[in-house]
Amino acid sequence: LLLVSPTGSGKTVSSIHMIESAIKKGREVLFIAHRREILFQTQAKLEAAGIDHGWIMAGKQKSFMAPVHLASIQTLLKREFPKAGLVIWDEAHHATSRTYRHVIDHYKNVPQIGLTATPCRSDGNGLGGIFDGMVQAAYPSELVRDGYLVPSRIFAPSAPDLRGVKVKRG
Repeated sequence: LLLVSPTGSGKTVSSIHMIESAIKKGREVLFIAHRREILFQTQAKLEAAGIDHGWIMAGKQKSFMAPVHLASIQTLLKREFPKAGLVIWDEAHHATSRTYRHVIDHYKNVPQIGLTATPCRSDGNGLGGIFDGMVQAAYPSELVRDGYLVPSRIFAPSAPDLRGVKVKRG
């Protein structure tokens, strides 16, 4: 399942609730991201919720004893994959890459949740072959209306100068 929600709308907080539910059912959870900052942000939310976790990331002590594993995709591909009863992918729009597909295929019999604010990819590759369904959690306009996000202000010329801009893939 792909969970789509704007940046700043609480995808990480939502994932913490999914993790808590999985742990209550006796499942181990693998949370995968491609950037350290995302993993550290998730660590802070896990700690605030009192959830024990281990790491699969360069420079961190690995631990397969914790019920939750925070994994850098780059490090995970170089190590033994842990047991998992739920896999959560942050920035899931990257899931069409060969490296992500390798891990997705390894856990093909395990429920997998993708989190993203941008389900449309610039290369035109869809996510429908990876995720069975999509849930649009909230739209930016709703979050602005309800006071969860501030309205954006865009500063740009009304007719931008596009001389020298190259077009690739349409």
